Amino acid sequence: MNLTLLPLGTPHTEPHVPIYTSTNVPTCTRLIVYIGESWQDLGVLAYRTIGQESIASGSVVDLVRAIQADADSPGIIIANTGQLIWYRGGQRAVTQTTWVALPRQTAVSPQMEIDEVKNRVPGNRDAGEHVAYIFDNVIPNMARKDVKVDVIAMGDGAPEAVRYLRETWDKWDKNVQAVTLGTGFLWSEGERARAYIQCAEPLDMPLVGRESFGCNCYSAGEGEILECIMPKAYKSMLKFFKLVDDVPGYRELAAVAEEKPLEDGETDEEIEF
Repeated sequence: MNLTLLPLGTPHTEPHVPIYTSTNVPTCTRLIVYIGESWQDLGVLAYRTIGQESIASGSVVDLVRAIQADADSPGIIIANTGQLIWYRGGQRAVTQTTWVALPRQTAVSPQMEIDEVKNRVPGNRDAGEHVAYIFDNVIPNMARKDVKVDVIAMGDGAPEAVRYLRETWDKWDKNVQAVTLGTGFLWSEGERARAYIQCAEPLDMPLVGRESFGCNCYSAGEGEILECIMPKAYKSMLKFFKLVDDVPGYRELAAVAEEKPLEDGETDEEIEF
């Protein structure tokens, strides 16, 4: 994996946002784009998984290995919706969490204010701009024109990805092959999408929600913590991408999901979904 600086062509001494790109992006026929959560550092899925299990399982290491093990060798782009603040003192991009933890003059000094010009990166000032830059600049300039794109969008990265694709679908309809969302979010092109919902039911169990979210919904096998969805569900997401790629003209049929019956004294709000 290569470290690519945005805007493209920016030297490391100038304000930039780093992303990861695989070496085969220029030649691959299929490209998987991962858009994560805005509070994570580049390449991190869940720090708690890193601490409790391993660095590989809590970061994109296992994800990248699984993708590269595919015989078709899809290209990979790991976006960076988190590190969008340019820390001039350290000459690097940081997350909001890191920004508020930077050294201060005294223990009671307020955090440094963010200068919307000096501490921002052109074209990547927020998560929405960053997602747009990936699609408008990175993919067109680095990948083949006919590349098939699969998108994984997690947490608060999901609405940004959906918003962008909804506004530009006429442009991307022929390239974007499939979408998986790590949350429930309305997606009109549901025949090529799945949502993996935070839920304690077994992984891949169909859930109600298609009418609300526009695509089939499945349990992510994680009922407590949103950031832990990806480490548990990424293999299912990749299997879905492979299915869509292998079957020409693939379209999702409505998944059959039975509503969980209420137990005595239980209300709708108490169901863990």
